[in-house]
Amino acid sequence: MLDVGCGTGRHSIELTNRGNAITGIDLSDLMLGKAREKTEKQLLKIDFFKNGARDLPFKNEFVIDYNAEHGVLNDAFKEI
Repeated sequence: MLDVGCGTGRHSIELTNRGNAITGIDLSDLMLGKAREKTEKQLLKIDFFKNGARDLPFKNEFVIDYNAEHGVLNDAFKEI
């Protein structure tokens, strides 16, 4: 699963603890750093990358958790 706008990794960690393979992306270096720290402390394997939701570098690789309440995606959905 791809956690778009993963922030500090809260959803990524929970989904990993439930047995899912997760990759998280976020634009914030600060948030990604915190997410990596939390996963390391819990000895979890989650890949985190700096990337935005509007320009995903993945093609047909993931089920996506968009966390649709984020404003960056609200504008994108208005166009559909």
